[in-house]
Amino acid sequence: MRPTQEVAKIIAAYRPTWLVFEDSIPEEKINDLKNTQVLLRETKSDISHYGDDTFNAVDLAVTIQIFYGFNLAESMLLAEVGLMKSLEKSNWKTTASEPHYLDISTNTDKQQMIKNLTVEKTVNIAEIGEN
Repeated sequence: MRPTQEVAKIIAAYRPTWLVFEDSIPEEKINDLKNTQVLLRETKSDISHYGDDTFNAVDLAVTIQIFYGFNLAESMLLAEVGLMKSLEKSNWKTTASEPHYLDISTNTDKQQMIKNLTVEKTVNIAEIGEN
């Protein structure tokens, strides 16, 4: 399973109404400004924890880009804190939380609010069945 797939499952369980995509948002969904969309990108996959002349772990990172829909009826901050706590339960630690900003590329009277998070996790090779 790719790291983005694992994070997508966590987000989908946390907020089932959010539309979660890996790598890119499909063209038919790109102009959907009503619904909150989440774009996941794998940003790190480094080997680490050397011992006995080999690596024993993989450091992973996923960037989470949240495009808030205009129909959002909750506090963005509370949603983000809850999401980070849900990810933390699966050992994904938030290593970056950037300020909100407006999507100026939205060609409408209103712009979507965007939030970027980066989460990281170290996976021991033994945990994924490889020795």
